[in-house]
Amino acid sequence: GNPSAETLQLRAQLEEHIGTIREAIALQSKALSLLRQQNQGDTKDLADAMRRLGMLFLQAGDVATAGPLLADAHGMSVRLLPAHNPEIVLGLVSLAMVDQSKGDLAHAHLLLRQALDHLPADPEASRRLGALVKLNIGLTYTKQSNPKAAEPYLAESKLVAEGLFGGAEIIVAETSRNLGVLLVERGDYAKAEPNLTRALEIYSRLNPRSADTARTAMALGLTLL
Repeated sequence: GNPSAETLQLRAQLEEHIGTIREAIALQSKALSLLRQQNQGDTKDLADAMRRLGMLFLQAGDVATAGPLLADAHGMSVRLLPAHNPEIVLGLVSLAMVDQSKGDLAHAHLLLRQALDHLPADPEASRRLGALVKLNIGLTYTKQSNPKAAEPYLAESKLVAEGLFGGAEIIVAETSRNLGVLLVERGDYAKAEPNLTRALEIYSRLNPRSADTARTAMALGLTLL
């Protein structure tokens, strides 16, 4: 028989993990159309599948396709779930990432402040999601060329990421790289080096040919000159 939506989504996650985003998009798109055939109206599975596909398009740099998918997914989550559900926070962060990509940084900040207001009551979930929101607040400040405002958010999100996301190394790699790049820009090479070395070690293992690996290696090169 044909693979289920769940199987297709797992295969899409695997392709994403090894860095073949085009294949991941094709599989996730199939999963989404299957779920649309099976579900009339709003469902959590449908919102989740739409958000995953939107995030894949965002990774591929296709902001025009990602934006509407992420907006629809978030709208559906808002209709289905209580205000402090983690999915609401993730939805707001995903929309802020679309704004960051478009250069609408003021609106990204607005959405991220809303995300902080929607953190769940559970302290562990709140810390985990708070780290993700703060990472994005830090990135938004970085894009606004305001490293002074960015640094406390990036430093805090990195500490939490290392404690919580031991398994999700990519989050640790991203927080380490972002903090490292920021410190390079400030001329603090000694502090930047261990952050960038950690990020490079993870990126090289996960996907040595990725743009992230190359960018991190270049930043690290600056600290060692």
